[in-house]
Amino acid sequence: MIAGVPSSGKSTFGSWLEKNENFYHVDAELSEPNALDRLHLRQSWVRLTGGDASDFQAALARLDRPIVFD
Repeated sequence: MIAGVPSSGKSTFGSWLEKNENFYHVDAELSEPNALDRLHLRQSWVRLTGGDASDFQAALARLDRPIVFD
């Protein structure tokens, strides 16, 4: 997870990690509307926002590389 004030470079760094370090990058503000669908995380994300983290953790564990959220 990357957190910070607006315009501090969170998305830029997340994109860099995706391009250069083999991470998946998801912008939590969903500037890329299909990011969660692309990684098959939409349903578990919805459950997470409802308070159930276990499904989301399992979905992340199924991915073949690290993931960064900003």
